[in-house]
Amino acid sequence: MNKKPTKKLDSKSNVFINTLKFFKFIMITLVILALVGGLYASKVIYGVAKDSPDLSLSQFIDLNEPSIVVDDEGNEFDIIHTDEVRFPLELSEMGENVKNAFISIEDERFEKHKGVDYRRTISVSIQDVLGRFTGQRNMQGGSTITQQLIKNTYLTKEKSITRKIKEMYMALETEKMVSKEQILETYLNRIFLGGKAHGVEAAANQYFDKSAKDLSIIEAAYIAGTTQSPTNYYAFSDSS
Repeated sequence: MNKKPTKKLDSKSNVFINTLKFFKFIMITLVILALVGGLYASKVIYGVAKDSPDLSLSQFIDLNEPSIVVDDEGNEFDIIHTDEVRFPLELSEMGENVKNAFISIEDERFEKHKGVDYRRTISVSIQDVLGRFTGQRNMQGGSTITQQLIKNTYLTKEKSITRKIKEMYMALETEKMVSKEQILETYLNRIFLGGKAHGVEAAANQYFDKSAKDLSIIEAAYIAGTTQSPTNYYAFSDSS
């Protein structure tokens, strides 16, 4: 009378054990695949990173400045501009409002990261994926100020994983060689801000007819905001 329940229990035990073995096999397989995939991805990333352009500090710092024409006595009487209007300044000459506005809008953890803000990159990537399903476009980029500077100096504007890997690798390497102050100064002197304005001083002149150091908080925020769509901002400002 007591033997039948024992057989049923043994049968259930065997099913449970077999199920555990199956899931264990699946988990081990997934871990192995993840490790192999990770090693392969690392090899690909390493290869792409090593194929990045050489970091040239002279190219990094060099700016396309206007030519100043002087008379025989050395007095300035004309300025010859290229297609890029730019008036380079030292960081200390730009004013706190400009620096704070760009860091707040473009890269709020600029002082904390080492070239790449991984938390922001992951967050923006998730938003982009969700946006594909909801139809809502994510206007915020995941690139840090250092990454943007690298892209504008050494790389193309091509949207690809290869270009992004190079950009991230070069940003990390740049921050090992150049100070945060020099990176921010070069960025603020180089960035395109609509019209012919390249750099915050040219933009301050173009939009508000004043120097960058004299911009109010609102004016500085407006110029920092033009990075989202420089051409549209300039068209709106010009029509106004």
